Amino acid sequence: MVNYTLSMYFNPTYNSVKIVIAIIILLVPVLLFAQESTQNITDPAKGASAKKITIGKIILEGNKITRPHIISRELLFKQGDSLDVNLLDQQLKQSRLNLLNTALFNFITIDTVSEKNGKLNVKVKMIERWYLFPFPIFEIADRNFNSWLNHKDWRRVNYGGFLKWSNLRGRMESLNLLIRFGYDERYRILYDFPYINQKQTIGLTFMAALTQNHEVAYQTANDKPLYYRGENYMLKNYTYSSTIDYRPSIFYTWAFTLAANRYSYSTKLNELNSLYAPASSNSLNFIQSTLLYRNDHRDNKAYPLRGFFTDVELAAQNGFYSNNDSYSNLFIKNNLMVAEKIDSRWSWSVGSTFKVSSNKKLPYFLDQGLGYKRDYVRGYEDYVIDGGRYILGRSNIKYNVLKPTIRNLGITGSEKFDKIHYAVYFNIFADMGYVFSTNKTMVEPLNGPLLNNRLQNTLLRGYGAGVDFVTYYDKVLRLEYTVNHYGKGGLFIHFETSL
Repeated sequence: MVNYTLSMYFNPTYNSVKIVIAIIILLVPVLLFAQESTQNITDPAKGASAKKITIGKIILEGNKITRPHIISRELLFKQGDSLDVNLLDQQLKQSRLNLLNTALFNFITIDTVSEKNGKLNVKVKMIERWYLFPFPIFEIADRNFNSWLNHKDWRRVNYGGFLKWSNLRGRMESLNLLIRFGYDERYRILYDFPYINQKQTIGLTFMAALTQNHEVAYQTANDKPLYYRGENYMLKNYTYSSTIDYRPSIFYTWAFTLAANRYSYSTKLNELNSLYAPASSNSLNFIQSTLLYRNDHRDNKAYPLRGFFTDVELAAQNGFYSNNDSYSNLFIKNNLMVAEKIDSRWSWSVGSTFKVSSNKKLPYFLDQGLGYKRDYVRGYEDYVIDGGRYILGRSNIKYNVLKPTIRNLGITGSEKFDKIHYAVYFNIFADMGYVFSTNKTMVEPLNGPLLNNRLQNTLLRGYGAGVDFVTYYDKVLRLEYTVNHYGKGGLFIHFETSL
């Protein structure tokens, strides 16, 4: 099916073919290394002289809602297993991290007790999270908090309600309902079945969403988006998707998603920017097929200090504009992160992201490079650099100022809320990025001003220092002072980890 799609719709230039082939060749060692690292963690050491110990009972405590089979899925051992004594401590620690990374528990402790017959009983004690969160929404709608601070326009906020019900039926299933008004109106329903088979290797996810805006960016000038606001909706996006994922191991997952997308936009945007979308069109409909591979060895997904993560996303988009012009695009995207501790307080991490698209003339609302979502060079939060081909690199050195600390607030009487953990890290960092674009940087469209976009085809550099505050329910607050290649510095605020 994938080969058919490639041959039918993907007709890139010779240079594009070389780029894609080179990327695939580069990714093969990454995937092989990831598979090897999985085996090194999960397989006991071989050798006749290795001392073995047999796992006796596995005792679970505190799982008032979570089913036992969901917990046992994350353990690297089961009752009756014969384990190498030298690897036992490592496997107990990794099993604890696996359980924490399910986002089902706030705290996990794993203890062992030896029986007289030589077997080893394992006790897993957990404090479950609160799984039902109906809460109001009041948030800024800009690309990041600093962009909003530049103009402080209170019309650019979102409000509404969000219901997140995790671990339904104790089976790790989740239901998300979103009703959001304001600047970015969005309505979404999502249901995730992580496991639908007895071996707990196959899952399904269904999602339907509508996003609509009165005000949208229609062009980029001076490396910043220009906005237009109309009485009617300027841009609407309907998305319907279903995903099937395959998780044969604790650490890696394959997922295939089939999604139907419809973008409808006002012809006023075409008038403001002749490159916004093909002339005389007011909508784009396409099917997107996505194959995703993920290998995750991070000790903590919310704020990793040790481990390895990579994912590779290959997607094909095929459809038509309302004027019957065909649309197709193939892109590949990869994220890679490695983190390691130097000692009990110091750690380092490096990461990279790249994306290559076959279509060099994407509509403006899909031609997003650096400066969107999590793909940005620190120090350039105020800018956007459009383009479907880019590379991003990040590096951090961290010092644990305040070691992870546990406190019991004693306010609500429930461990789900009263027992919290927090930590503080000092962070020195440096980022680099580059957006490859065939568009001229000094472009004057058929209508509108001189665009004067200078950051495409330019090596972006940012460096600085900051403080990271990490607490329970996966909350992260980063305060950073960053200087970019212009020599311009500023204080930036983010609410997620940098890598």
